[in-house]
Amino acid sequence: MHLCVCRYASHVSVNSNVEQKNSRLALKLLLVVLGMTGFGFALIPLYDVLCELTGINGKVGTRVDSSTLNYVVDKERNLGLDLVTSLGKATPLIVETETKSLQIHPGQFYVVNYRVHNQADKALTIRAVPSVAPGVAAADFKIIECFCFEPLRLEAGEAKNLPLRFVVNPGIAQQSNHLALAITFLNTNKD
Repeated sequence: MHLCVCRYASHVSVNSNVEQKNSRLALKLLLVVLGMTGFGFALIPLYDVLCELTGINGKVGTRVDSSTLNYVVDKERNLGLDLVTSLGKATPLIVETETKSLQIHPGQFYVVNYRVHNQADKALTIRAVPSVAPGVAAADFKIIECFCFEPLRLEAGEAKNLPLRFVVNPGIAQQSNHLALAITFLNTNKD
């Protein structure tokens, strides 16, 4: 009988030792999950900082005051510019530009007009997100006036003409001789 009690006592101590290890493992796993969740939320601002530092993703900065730009037009240099539009999922718009491509001189100001038409039977709030390719040229693409800086409300069936005024820095790298300005229109309605 004494032998039986010893076996039971050692079995109880093994179980409590396993329970302690399991508790520590569960705590470590919980900390890993919390750390990964925090890192996931931190990725968005980290990605924005990385894009700004490297010029990756072609993100175009904020509105630029044209009076602060003292550019001299480089008439000797021609850049090709393609204008690309796309629609996000569930964005019932028709979007047209007055041209699909331009030949531009760095330092000269240009205006391109977009026409958007709400095809839905209800009002929409849309957001336009610009980007430039190649991404390293985004820092040299200066937007002066754009419908992309604020949400835009369109009533059911409404059409609007939207100007985009921009300039390209004459100091843009020589290998950047063809650019693309892509504007994605997104429906921000919650329903």
